[in-house]
Formats: sequence, structure tokens, C-alpha cells
Amino acid sequence: MKIALTFLTLSVVLLLGSLMWGMKTYTDLAHALSDVADLKQELDRYRSGPQAFPAQPVTQVAGPVSQPVAPTLDEAEIEARLEEMIASRMGEPTPEPEVSRESELAAMEAKLAEMEKESSAIDRERTSLLSEPETPEKVTGPLLTDAQNTIATAPVLATITEANTQYSFVVMDGGENKNISVGDTFSIRREHMIIGEAVIDTVEPAAAVANVKASSVPAGVVIQKGDQVVEFVESSGN
Repeated sequence: MKIALTFLTLSVVLLLGSLMWGMKTYTDLAHALSDVADLKQELDRYRSGPQAFPAQPVTQVAGPVSQPVAPTLDEAEIEARLEEMIASRMGEPTPEPEVSRESELAAMEAKLAEMEKESSAIDRERTSLLSEPETPEKVTGPLLTDAQNTIATAPVLATITEANTQYSFVVMDGGENKNISVGDTFSIRREHMIIGEAVIDTVEPAAAVANVKASSVPAGVVIQKGDQVVEFVESSGN
């Protein structure tokens, strides 16, 4: 009864699968049904007893009567063959073996170790780049004289924040905090040139006002915001 029910169920599954997917022809369906019928016939012969099978070699046993031995058929094997045949007819792929959880964990751990190794290498490279000291650029070149190089590399004491050309004075962002005092004389620099001299007139904690010597400013040059104040240079070297 169980085998018959199994055959009936699989036949229905085969028919429904063929109708739903529409991927097989009626010829394939007929072949599948024919195979099912053959297997069912084989099962019926098995259930009907030894007489349904062709004559088999007689095994001689002790006693006056010898009976033919029927071949042994495993119902589970028949069902497995039937399922395999149906799956083949319907084009279903053979299921791949499942990957064990231990294998998945091992693969994940290997990937994590590789990522950590790459991260460590990146961290080392970043640390190396950050630890490299910055080399200050030195103003050199064939167009600059030694005097011009000296002027260009002189330390900045303050920066001009306001310039008044009408009254010839400038305001700088350094005062008592830069040890600037009234009467001090400084040079005003732009790039590698000295463009004027200034004498401190008023000093505040963080600012100072200086008068610009008009005779020290080259013709056509206008002192402006952003020019730098450096130590007094006696010769301009322009």
C-alpha cells in the first residue's frame, strides 16, 4: 500500500511539474510515465511472488524438494530509482553536497586573518608616512643671488594687516608678544625682495604701528596687506 501510494504521489508530482514549468515536451512526459509504469510492473511482479519471475537456477538444498530462489528487491532502492528518474526528466539539478558548518567557520576565520594582515600592513604604512619629518623647502635656484636667498629665508616676525599709503604707516600683527619695542627698525619683505623699511611708533600686546620710510620703497611698489616684517636688512639686495 505504501509503495502504491508513493507511485501515485510521484506520478502526480511529475504531471504537475510538467504542466507548471512547461519545459518538457509531451514525448518526455510519455517516456516518464512509461518508466513509472515499468517500475510499477516490476514492483507488482515482486509482490506477486516467485512465480512471476523467469525461471532461475535451482539451488540444491537438503531435502526432497528444491524451490527456485526469487531475486531480492529493495523497496527503498526502487523508490530512489523512481525519484532519480523523475528528477532527470524534469531537468532538476542534482543537489550538491551540503557544506558543513565547520568548513564554513574555517573559511570565515581564514578570510578574517587575511583581512587583519592587510589592515596591519596599512597601519604600518600610515604610521611610517606620519612619522616622516617634513623638510622645509629651501628657496634656491639659479635666478636668486646669495643675498636674495638670505632675504627669502629670513624668519618672519610679523605680517602686515593694514597699510596706509596716504600717511605712510602700517599695522602689523606682532607687538610686545614678539619683543617689538618703540623705535625698532624692521624691513618689509615680499618674496625675496625688501620693499621698504619701517620704524615702530606704537606698540601694543599683540600689535604695533610703524611709520614707513618713503625713500626706502622702490618706485612703483606699494606696500600692502600680507607683506611680511623681518629683521632689518641693511642692503636690499633687489
